[in-house]
Amino acid sequence: KIRLSGQYHMNEKDGEWAHYNDLGEIRTVEYYDKGKKTGIWLDFMERGGVVKRYDWDKQHKLPPYLPTVNIDYPARGIEEAIEGEVQIKFLLDTDCRIKKAIPIKTLGEDFEKAVIVGYQKVLSLSKKHGLEIEGCDVGERIFSINFVLN
Repeated sequence: KIRLSGQYHMNEKDGEWAHYNDLGEIRTVEYYDKGKKTGIWLDFMERGGVVKRYDWDKQHKLPPYLPTVNIDYPARGIEEAIEGEVQIKFLLDTDCRIKKAIPIKTLGEDFEKAVIVGYQKVLSLSKKHGLEIEGCDVGERIFSINFVLN
């Protein structure tokens, strides 16, 4: 099994280097310019999980990527070919839990519910990985989802 892949230039690491786990999945991606660490390095924490990032050029951590949160398309939306944006303002308590959800732009209650459930998933993942949650400091956040049929 491949554990590490990359290239050398004049006996120095150069370009993209990837480390793999026992399942053959990428664990980390690193970049070098003639042996010098450069670019944004990625650390894939767990399958389908958070991805930590570090910018070697600017010497600081970047906000991590969270896994994609899937939001169920409401059945009525599929049946009636409804597309569009849903925007909800969430009022949050000091522990960043939802106190109230106020629809700003809607396609119906079923779409609102889908967005609320999706935002709850985002909150849960953010808390699980110890990430700062946007809007908690001021007690509110507007969350938008654009529903599009394929």
